[in-house]
Amino acid sequence: MELEKLKQNWETFAQTDPLWAILTVPEKRGKRWSTEDFFLSGQTEINRVLRDAEGFGFTCARRTALDFGCGVGRLTQALCGHFERCYGIDIAPTMISEAKKFNRNGDRCTYLENDRSDLALFQDNFFDFIYTNIVLQHIRPEYSKAYLKEFLRVLSPGGLLVFQLPSKMRGPADSSVPRSAAAGPLPPSAFRAACTSPSSSVRVLPGQGFTIPITVINQSADLWPALGPADGSFQVFVGNHWLSSEGKTIIFDDGRCALPHDVNPGQSFDIEFTLVAPEAPGDYVLEFDVGQERVTWFKDWGSPALRVRVEVYVSPFPLSKRYPRLHAAARTLHLLPLWRWLNGNSPIPVLNPPPQPVMEMYGTPPQEVTDWVEKFGGKVLCVEDDHSAGPHWCSQRYWATKTG
Repeated sequence: MELEKLKQNWETFAQTDPLWAILTVPEKRGKRWSTEDFFLSGQTEINRVLRDAEGFGFTCARRTALDFGCGVGRLTQALCGHFERCYGIDIAPTMISEAKKFNRNGDRCTYLENDRSDLALFQDNFFDFIYTNIVLQHIRPEYSKAYLKEFLRVLSPGGLLVFQLPSKMRGPADSSVPRSAAAGPLPPSAFRAACTSPSSSVRVLPGQGFTIPITVINQSADLWPALGPADGSFQVFVGNHWLSSEGKTIIFDDGRCALPHDVNPGQSFDIEFTLVAPEAPGDYVLEFDVGQERVTWFKDWGSPALRVRVEVYVSPFPLSKRYPRLHAAARTLHLLPLWRWLNGNSPIPVLNPPPQPVMEMYGTPPQEVTDWVEKFGGKVLCVEDDHSAGPHWCSQRYWATKTG
């Protein structure tokens, strides 16, 4: 998405569940991160990165550091334990305002909003250390390229740049499974699928995780390729939408699963969708469909989508209605998690919950990333595999310096 839409998207994350949006641990969704554990994870990550740098023999001055895509400052605060001055920048205004509230390092730490494709906020050769993790993966490759150019502009000669980027969606361990790549849009005749599930309805608590098994059959006369190009375009996938009981879209683009292999005409495959129930109690509909990235959903060409009813239920005796003053006091004292537990793990019902933001994912081949760094006056010191992008993506961490 474009930067302006990206800003709105992450602003919504910041206003609804900022800690989980930064560190998407499934069981922490729904404001279940404790601030202590959240910021402790930042200290652990930065300590490990700097320890790895020493192990590789990569050194830099310890004057200034930049945390790009800082969110509420999880890593910026940790960097303050190692550098004299630290800066955190983010595209979402609410993330920056929350980061300032969490700041425990005074004037040594500065948070700035940046909704541009450059880092004009900073002069050339300003930083000794630049770090960004699980950020560039959510923006289009042309923006990642622009930011890498800016990283190397503001990095001091001999400074250290450490960043992470996925390269491609992960394939199965068995290389004998056929996995060809789609070079472009499939023909309209390929958009025919049947999705079935033994689960026609589900009953869950608000915010509870659950799994739906699905069988998908290729009912067309065309092959469905399992892969797409490195940027994810033309990837065939199975995805889901959340609808209200009346059929109104609430979350248009929620989860996605890639094909496990090329799917021939008439062939089927099984997948399991892991989802998280909405926080607002009520009746919902989960709609599952096959799609091709940046092309279409199959249902738009007449293919039937699978629908599963979901009841998000509340305690039979909701304390929030019986004791409204106590609920108000719990909200004021930030004790809502305890209150929700006492109330059967159910929050105050919210009518017409707004559409939810999405996390786009993009991959860039390592050779292309290395070419970018060298073109912009840098040198890649090391490329190592990591697991930051989750189980479905191959991801790399890059260590680079400025040569000029």
